[in-house]
Amino acid sequence: VLPFARKAFALAISGSPFSIETLMVVASLGALVIGEAEEAAAVVFLFAVGELLESVAAGRARAGIKALASLVPKTAVLLDANGGQREVPAASLSVNDRVLVRPGDRVPADGKIFRGESSLDESPITGESVPRQKAGGDDVFAGSINVDGVLEVLVEKAASDNTISRIIQLVEQAQSSKAPTARFIEKFSRYYTPAVMAIAALIVVVPPLTMGGDWGTWLYRGLALLLIACPCALVLSTPAAIASGLAV
Repeated sequence: VLPFARKAFALAISGSPFSIETLMVVASLGALVIGEAEEAAAVVFLFAVGELLESVAAGRARAGIKALASLVPKTAVLLDANGGQREVPAASLSVNDRVLVRPGDRVPADGKIFRGESSLDESPITGESVPRQKAGGDDVFAGSINVDGVLEVLVEKAASDNTISRIIQLVEQAQSSKAPTARFIEKFSRYYTPAVMAIAALIVVVPPLTMGGDWGTWLYRGLALLLIACPCALVLSTPAAIASGLAV
């Protein structure tokens, strides 16, 4: 329970005192108070599974970013005005540079074919499994594999602006922002958690004060309500869906 209690405390300090974690911690401690240790353990376990799935999803996203970044070659063969060749870092290529791409090489930058024709395997970028035949004037993408011909490519985009870099930026932005479902759960918890805690408090206090009920009995019932109200399925649904989606 302690890690979730720390998270709930941190959220409370940051301005979100009624988080799902707060409800889970209170419900788990309440379950221990009423002697339902198994139920408390089950709640903590399910929330821990949700945290694990979130970590798995984040790890897969990071692995995907690394895999994308590795598609672009580190070096390129730069052609000068006299036809001379020299190897340079691919990141140093500028717009209107001409590069030589031999069979089996990866295209080092987005651009157009200046001279030559060849089949290019664009599956790492477009997902198409069949190589596409391309000739002078056709667009090529950084990371594509030149299959069978020698190409001269005119660079049209710098390394920081090529297709793969933009894909990586989009993935990083998506990773740093919350999914719509996660935002819904966060908004939902702002109202759900205080409502459940208020109802549980009323169950504990009102019957003994107004009807002479036994405090122990109604304390048990109020804490039981907190335990039942823990939205474990809701907490598990988002990370499970994201992890499954990244696995496809």
